[in-house]
Amino acid sequence: MISLTPARVASSFSRPAVAAALPAARCSFGKMRQGGYMVSSDVVNNAARGGAGAPSGARGTVTAATGGGGAPAGNIVDAITDDHKRLFSYCDQLRGQGLGHDQREHLRHQLVHDLAVHSLSEEEVLYPALKNACGNEMRNHVLDEHTTLKHILMDIDKMDADDPNFNPRLDELVHELRHHVQEEEEKVLPMFASKVPTSDLEHLGDKFERTKGQVPTRPHILAPNKPATGNVVVDRLTAPLDKLRDSAGGREV
Repeated sequence: MISLTPARVASSFSRPAVAAALPAARCSFGKMRQGGYMVSSDVVNNAARGGAGAPSGARGTVTAATGGGGAPAGNIVDAITDDHKRLFSYCDQLRGQGLGHDQREHLRHQLVHDLAVHSLSEEEVLYPALKNACGNEMRNHVLDEHTTLKHILMDIDKMDADDPNFNPRLDELVHELRHHVQEEEEKVLPMFASKVPTSDLEHLGDKFERTKGQVPTRPHILAPNKPATGNVVVDRLTAPLDKLRDSAGGREV
């Protein structure tokens, strides 16, 4: 077992990148809530209409899937299924035609960010409750599927959208994600919802949305898949560093 101390976590990031990002780690205005995530409003609005301020070289339209216009989900099942729709929207657009390089890069960053945030929030909020309601076997199975997705997502995070290996790797992600989502929506979530009171589902939905602002924004294979223990500790150490890296790299998500 690898011991993840604060020093070890910090050492996995580029010190120059973190140092360069520190001046940019400031409060920003003109942001709106977009499907549970903080998204720069000018980026979403301008990209969606292809107008001024859209990425240079854009030849198509990026559609921002909002999952109900950013309204809070009624319960954790609704929140998770809304996220799934948004993730597949990004994948469909990346696999389509007519987008310029900058638009594809923006979608790639958004996919990495949202899938990482979604997965880690599930691991912190849903999966401990799933273990209590449905047992270890089901919880461990979905965790194993998350690990597979994280490995692929790490590759996508490192690639340029025009890399010749990007589309094949994206196809692998879509295949694994579709399998995971189908199993989660057709088996895991219905069984979980049948065993948990409605009030608890609503409480978990609120907690799930709040947790999205506290977890890392990139996939980390070495992070422990131990909900409510190791994950929370490592996620809280890693999240600020990921956000600094995003700022240093000019990622607007």
